[in-house]
Amino acid sequence: MKWKHVNLLTERDFAVGQILAEDIIDPITSLAYCNSGIELTTVLIDWLTKRNVNVVRVEITQEPVIPEERLSIDPELLHAIVTKRDANIVEVKHQFEGISQGAEVKVDRLYDVVADVMQPLKSRGDVLKYIRYFEKSDEITYGHGLNVAMLCNLFGTWLKMSEDEITLLTAAGALHDIGKIKTPIEILAKPGALTAEELIVMRRHVDEGYDILRRQPLSESVKLAALLHHERINGTGYPLGCTRTNIDKYARIIAICDIYDAMISRRHYKDDISPFYTIRVFERQMYSELDPLFLLIFLKNIAHSFLHCRVQLTDGRYGEVVYIHNQDLSRPIVMCGETFVDLHEDKNLDISKVF
Repeated sequence: MKWKHVNLLTERDFAVGQILAEDIIDPITSLAYCNSGIELTTVLIDWLTKRNVNVVRVEITQEPVIPEERLSIDPELLHAIVTKRDANIVEVKHQFEGISQGAEVKVDRLYDVVADVMQPLKSRGDVLKYIRYFEKSDEITYGHGLNVAMLCNLFGTWLKMSEDEITLLTAAGALHDIGKIKTPIEILAKPGALTAEELIVMRRHVDEGYDILRRQPLSESVKLAALLHHERINGTGYPLGCTRTNIDKYARIIAICDIYDAMISRRHYKDDISPFYTIRVFERQMYSELDPLFLLIFLKNIAHSFLHCRVQLTDGRYGEVVYIHNQDLSRPIVMCGETFVDLHEDKNLDISKVF
């Protein structure tokens, strides 16, 4: 039997309806709280978490195969984009190494790299459907920078920027983490939480990035994006603890794209995250930290980009997203067969996967 760990605090919606894969034992009495094979209900989850049982094993059942014609992506197109992306990661790495050694930043060349990866797509908006399938490569900094640049390119169109400004914003997205070229790879690639000492080293990348770019003949907004993309509008970010009025526009935009890509990116040590779950995390936790106007525009467009996509609900049913609630973006209406499931009304269900 296959199983996986589920955190009952952070993955509660997914946990409901899952089947326990092992007995849960009281550490004091050595007696079983509950036995394997039991379905996790909201009542049982509440009961377990009150007893500090926050992580359990659940069964992984064989999932039905979704026919390719019912997928929201084109497998051949995905292969073409991934091939282009992998080739362009090498180009981005080459450019970064040259820039870090004093070579001039060529904004148009950076933009062309991003445009080349996106070229097979039918529209800019399709990047959202495909970016979720990009595996984390060994070249973490360059792959992430390329993803953020593509998101910035798309975000710029949502903000109705001119093509010249979109080009600059795209380059800023590509360059935002250039300082990580000086961060030890064992810290960049560490799968778990960083120690306090490692966190200090990691956070230096914003200063390193600004230092690399500050003498370049570039827009000041591109340089400040490298320095300020970890600042938060409530003053809780770094390196300066700036508030909204002191954070450059590009940095506020890139902060959103940076977090989104970090949340959805595939890694060998974490399960895929539904875009709708990602939207909910942003809505619940980040309006006080990120520019609220930019964030609202971003989340509305993300949600509507997955309209008519195939999804799986946490009760195992498959369906199609047919309506987005603008006041509850993460909980759309899903049509399962001939049944409409309104997740805004039914809080016990959620979307576990988007195809």
